Amino acid sequence: MNSEIIKSNISEAREELEKLERRIASGDCPEEGEFFVMLQHAYHHLNFAWNIREMPTERYASMTDEEFNEWGKFPLDMDEYLFHLESGEKGEERPDEVESLLEAIRSRFTSLGPNKCRRESFLAHLRSLGRWEADGGIYPDPGKVTFPEKIHISFAVCNEECGVREFIVDGSTQECQRCGDLMFRTEVAEYQFLKKEQD
Repeated sequence: MNSEIIKSNISEAREELEKLERRIASGDCPEEGEFFVMLQHAYHHLNFAWNIREMPTERYASMTDEEFNEWGKFPLDMDEYLFHLESGEKGEERPDEVESLLEAIRSRFTSLGPNKCRRESFLAHLRSLGRWEADGGIYPDPGKVTFPEKIHISFAVCNEECGVREFIVDGSTQECQRCGDLMFRTEVAEYQFLKKEQD
């Protein structure tokens, strides 16, 4: 973590809170509007301290106005971080769980039997996992694409553990892009394309 910019923002937040504390202790308690501004200032720096904790100093020094506003917001990833912390997953390897999953994969592959098509599909999924969030692959040029005039769109849901819900088009995969399980199509509707003329 970048301790220098974390320390700088923590110091700014502490100074604002100490100023507020002195005001209250002296009997000069700020009005609600000023109280809000002072707390907002302190929160802003505390939020910054978390949101930029891994950022290089050069990057921090050249932030845009949009980034300044975004990084000053309350961190949305704290709940997820707390979950991982409580479950012992905080950035640490879990070799026992990984080995258990790999063993389950080996067992499932064996259970597919001699069906070559299913075994190849299974291995293709594993190869894809091996490239997960790495650089994209090489894709062929599709050539001229002809769009249909009508298409069916389904609302699909994944299993309860995953919880993903999304629209999928006819002919596309039913595979959940989050967990890899097959999604269940609930409702299907037909839509007609309306071609938009190019300007």
